[in-house]
Amino acid sequence: MKGNQDRRIRKTRQQLRDAMILLLKEKSITEISVREISELADINRGTFYLHYKDVYDMVEQIENEIFNEFNSVVNARTTEELRDNTELILEDLFNYMSENALLCSVLLSHNGDIAFLQKLTGVVKEKMYHNWDAWYNKEKSCYFNTFSTFLVAGCVGVIQEWINGDMIESPHEMAVTIHTIIRKGPAILK
Repeated sequence: MKGNQDRRIRKTRQQLRDAMILLLKEKSITEISVREISELADINRGTFYLHYKDVYDMVEQIENEIFNEFNSVVNARTTEELRDNTELILEDLFNYMSENALLCSVLLSHNGDIAFLQKLTGVVKEKMYHNWDAWYNKEKSCYFNTFSTFLVAGCVGVIQEWINGDMIESPHEMAVTIHTIIRKGPAILK
């Protein structure tokens, strides 16, 4: 009996989540009501309140789930693994984005939560700092913040463009491209 109940709960939460994603494609969180989500999910409002306090709680819970999954992806590779092949983590991230394309496109859109994006980029910067601190000259660490901000912002822009362009390139192709740009800079244009 409990397995059926858990399945119903997961199904209901997924319906609510799907409805929220569709609404976020059209408008900002401040313009979305519990009534709209419930109607689109074909669930009564009382059921919504069994799972979430309000729209903001729902978005926060979704973001926390995504953040935890994203954090796991970022930290799955060791410093030693990445020393010779940073493409691995890039491909992992692009695979994650591909598997969660609709949600990622909404969260990275103008209707998304900027604080959430900053939280995700903070995880990436922390991983970069941990790895690069082990790999490079610590005396040059004064450049780390500027360099990592530059790289992460560039990667976010590329990811947004890739998602908005219907992800024509594979996650592997995107990882190789980003890796090449990071390693060679503008020299790749010659």
